[in-house]
Amino acid sequence: MEEKLRDYQADGVKLTRDLLRSGVRRILVQSPTGAGKGFVLSAIIHAASKKGSKGLFIVHKRELVHQISHTLIDHGVEHGLIMSGEDRWQYPIQLASIGTLHSWVTRRKRMHPPPADFLIIDECHRLGGGVMYDKILEHYPRSVLLGFTATPARENGKSLGHYFERLIRLSNVSELTRQGYLSPALYMAPSIPDLTEVAVRAGDYAPDQLENAVAKPKLMGSIVSHFLDYAKDRKTILFASGVKHSKFLTTEFKAAGIQCAHLDGSATTIDRDQTMQAFRKGEFQVLCNAQLFIEGIDVPDCDCIIMAKPTRSIVRYLQMGGRGLRPNPGKRDCLVIDHSGNIYRHGPLDQEHSWSLDMDTTVADRDALKPKRKESREFKCAKCSTIFSAQPQCPTCGTPLEKAARDVQVHEAQLRLVDPEKVKRALSRADGKEGKLRFWEQCLYQCKHRGRKVGAAAHMYRERYGVWPSAKTLGRENVPKGAFEWNVSANEFLQMRRKRVVEVPVSHA
Repeated sequence: MEEKLRDYQADGVKLTRDLLRSGVRRILVQSPTGAGKGFVLSAIIHAASKKGSKGLFIVHKRELVHQISHTLIDHGVEHGLIMSGEDRWQYPIQLASIGTLHSWVTRRKRMHPPPADFLIIDECHRLGGGVMYDKILEHYPRSVLLGFTATPARENGKSLGHYFERLIRLSNVSELTRQGYLSPALYMAPSIPDLTEVAVRAGDYAPDQLENAVAKPKLMGSIVSHFLDYAKDRKTILFASGVKHSKFLTTEFKAAGIQCAHLDGSATTIDRDQTMQAFRKGEFQVLCNAQLFIEGIDVPDCDCIIMAKPTRSIVRYLQMGGRGLRPNPGKRDCLVIDHSGNIYRHGPLDQEHSWSLDMDTTVADRDALKPKRKESREFKCAKCSTIFSAQPQCPTCGTPLEKAARDVQVHEAQLRLVDPEKVKRALSRADGKEGKLRFWEQCLYQCKHRGRKVGAAAHMYRERYGVWPSAKTLGRENVPKGAFEWNVSANEFLQMRRKRVVEVPVSHA
């Protein structure tokens, strides 16, 4: 089987085997969307089954069970299915949906936990997000655990170090795009909703407030008009901010003469399967959904993604954008029309991120500390909002560069799209005092682990918000004067805080 693997896939299989032989029992494999994860999984399972090992492959959606089952069959892997409506438990390799497995084993006691020398969990960034996975893992304390995901972190950016010992990275989006294994992405950022009044809960925007913030007539009109102007011939998946938002946009697209359908979590399995089958066949052009197809959907000929759902989660952003990166015959690129400001928050889809199993930091913390890459200057077209590198004219509408380049100076730390000072002010408003205090504490912990002084943390804070940390900006008005000392190490400073000698630093100015 390995002769069929691409070089990076074969390297991933070999490294996984080497780690297992060395005694590592819990391995997390990061594989970008469209990198051919199924080939790697099938190679590992096929080799294990030939040795007589028993395995359990867990996925989170019913739709994925049949999709992955076909991949395993194509690679000669015999397996059973644990899913409602199926009764194939006699094979040593079992493929299960987590919902059915948890229900039958834990709640209804319909079956004993299937014997398994190894467990494979697909889309394992979902670990820690609920009790189902943890309850199942309790039955397999001695089994090998392999996790696969394009985004090896929880939705709040925290690592999966609680579950895994080693992290393997197969490749990255930039390299796979250069090799032709992924489609290049083009970006438009026509409109950005005002989210200054939207609360943040559990690390992301509050769903109820978010839907109200983006459901503005002008903004929704822009979504339809930009589609008609620049994507009317593209198969499109639209991510809405809520059910009402998705239904309203579906109505607007239909009113404009665009064949469109809506799906959300309330749809029955039959309705969902029929709608997805019709979408794949091209019976309608735009699929609007609310929190349903952020991951696990495979539609290679989709060449447009509309983001109408703002998110603070880098994991959700990359999963949404990844739906359009799979290559397909005749597909040149994927157009990402961002009406959410997500590209401002997280950067382009091929930007490298500091994935890690470090439990003390988030991926955003680590990204903030990365050395900044020197990249070509980019511009935002004043007419159509296309984002492009320096060239004589906009590649989408032909507007001359002189008109497009006005007031869009590049700043790598702020994702190269707008004036960096404006972005810093917007971040300051969006984060609020509590968010800024949390970021300041993250800066201190970063410097603590690197043995740096408090002043380095202050510079990190200033780079994000444009001002030095102070009692006023951090929401603490009663800090003793002189409490902030530049020659104090971050570790010493944190100890002072724990002893309540000081609460937060005052500005050095």
